[in-house]
Amino acid sequence: MSTEVTVREDVQIVTQSEEYFAFPLTPGQRTMLPAPLESTPDSRFNGAFRMNLAGPIDLVLLERSLQEIANRHEALRTVFRSVDGEVMQIILPHGSTTLDVFDFTTLTEQQQVEQIDAVCLREAQANFNLTLHPPVRTVLLRLSSGRSMLVLTIHQIIGDGWSIGIWMEELARIYTAFAAGLQNPLPPLDFQFGDYVVWQQEMTERPEIKEQLTYWKNRLTGAQQIKIEPDFEAPAQMSIQSDILSAMLPGDLSQGLRQLAQSRVQRFSW
Repeated sequence: MSTEVTVREDVQIVTQSEEYFAFPLTPGQRTMLPAPLESTPDSRFNGAFRMNLAGPIDLVLLERSLQEIANRHEALRTVFRSVDGEVMQIILPHGSTTLDVFDFTTLTEQQQVEQIDAVCLREAQANFNLTLHPPVRTVLLRLSSGRSMLVLTIHQIIGDGWSIGIWMEELARIYTAFAAGLQNPLPPLDFQFGDYVVWQQEMTERPEIKEQLTYWKNRLTGAQQIKIEPDFEAPAQMSIQSDILSAMLPGDLSQGLRQLAQSRVQRFSW
């Protein structure tokens, strides 16, 4: 990546064959960066999410829909590179989405469950190269002629469970429109994550924010940290090896839990 950088409207542009938008990182993103940047990132920041798909799936339309989502959201076109000695998040001008497909239609139901967990575990543990490609992968699992599962794996440096929910909802709407011969029904976004980064930096520089930070630092001076003793003795060497435990809840139970949670949020909101 070229180190020739110019500034336009608080956003840095890295000049190369095409225009690349470069933004600083948030404090949270910096904690997820490997050191050095080119080394293998921590797979604990990976998240693999599942989306059940009903009916026959047109792979061409699904890949086109995924590409549309990547073009729509800058976070899905983000890589991390050093610009003049500082790590920046670089927004690529166009998304590049690939879809891997596995056919499990000949397996028994129990074998499918085992293979689904195996794929999700493998995807969650497979590392991303944050400097080369946006840290997102998509896999389609064919389970029967009318049932499939989409596995979406992302690094938390570009998204979280809340983001995934939005992307999957938009993906369903876009794919439905494409299948009907229509165009993308979603209006263009007027606010991207890079805009939030700029806003966040501007907020932290405001005098009233600095005054509030100073107040709480002074207020909490001398406060003792609460220590919680673990139930088990910590091993001599920590490991990040893990497994997936999954259970399918009935639809009425899931809906009831969702309504209960929403009612509590509304009750205690202010």
